[in-house]
Amino acid sequence: MSSEDDQTQLHIDEIFVETHSPWMYRLAQRLLQDPALAEDAVQDAFIAAHQHSHRFEGRASVRTWLHRITINAALAIQRKRPTRSVDIEDLQPLFDADACRIEEPWGPLPTVDEITQQAELSDLVRRSVAALPESFRICLQLRDFEELSVKEVAAALDISEENVKVRTHRARSALKRLLEPLLRGKPIRETTAAPPPDEAKPTMMRKLKGLMLSNLPYMITCETFETFIDDYLDGELEDRTRRKFEFHIRTCRECREYLAAYERARELGRACADQDMGEVPEDLLTAVVATLQAQQER
Repeated sequence: MSSEDDQTQLHIDEIFVETHSPWMYRLAQRLLQDPALAEDAVQDAFIAAHQHSHRFEGRASVRTWLHRITINAALAIQRKRPTRSVDIEDLQPLFDADACRIEEPWGPLPTVDEITQQAELSDLVRRSVAALPESFRICLQLRDFEELSVKEVAAALDISEENVKVRTHRARSALKRLLEPLLRGKPIRETTAAPPPDEAKPTMMRKLKGLMLSNLPYMITCETFETFIDDYLDGELEDRTRRKFEFHIRTCRECREYLAAYERARELGRACADQDMGEVPEDLLTAVVATLQAQQER
């Protein structure tokens, strides 16, 4: 039985290390954005897995169990680094008193290639992700970069699935806002949110729009649209709600353009996280195996 399939007893040996170290190293690299620190996290994770292997009961897969250990190892290293996180509340979408979205008009969005081909801009995307508060950033990284399901992230972080959904959406919204100057082609000097749009001032047109969206059949408000975005992108909306959502996209310029920028920010985060992603260093495998053998001989 392979180490991946063994659900009742773990044998953390050289084969186990070779099987799991590639994805663990990629995960640590994405979380830490530093190859040397990723190596430290992987080594710490294997040591922790060895020390606590007797606690593995097979209720989750070996990979899910290792995910949690690797994440904890990476976060322990991350917390030792000086970081400045943004206030997530300041980076959420803006709505007026009539539940209409406040969003300045958008021009054409730059492509992912146009951004990732410029090292300075790619670095800014990575810094923007790193600036998100930890509990929100980790959900975004696991959902969008690791492509884990909501259920898998909940298991890895030991939080509810609803918490994963809320934190992920708020992190994606915040990333869109942080990257807005870049997406609009404006000068960028540091990782800060775009200022509130000039359109925040109340207008009669938006008042009428709010009344229409709130009262006409088959329509939803911009605030309601916001709550459905991730389920729509994941293909999880039931048909009637999906039709309302798509009708809103066609009729609301602000939400249509917001959604395009929201998706582009997600794509950029994922693309830049994968840049310069190296293979597992051979000396790391050697060091991990040697450390585990030394512990087993004690």
